[in-house]
Amino acid sequence: MQKIDNVKKANILLNNIYDYIMDNENLTYNNFYELKRYVAAFPKEPDYNVAQYGNMLCYHWQVRKLFTESGYKYASDKLKNGEFKISDDVLWLRYKQLVGRVVDYILNK
Repeated sequence: MQKIDNVKKANILLNNIYDYIMDNENLTYNNFYELKRYVAAFPKEPDYNVAQYGNMLCYHWQVRKLFTESGYKYASDKLKNGEFKISDDVLWLRYKQLVGRVVDYILNK
């Protein structure tokens, strides 16, 4: 397990993303060089477009499940009307930011 963050839950979540990036068969050639290419091509995106175009998790329910399994209960908390407390868009944006953080960690370690 990589030491990406000092907070236990955050480290679990970031390591799950790290494992997914490093084990992703769709980021072939060499993940390091593929990630460098994404960073060079999309420097202003929070995730360098790795989440959208790097064959990462693509459905909102997958992202929500990842957060929940990593210990973030708020990702699955619902309101009385059955809607999630955190919208899919907000959770997706947070996921993209975390993917970008993991990409930075991989390229700078």
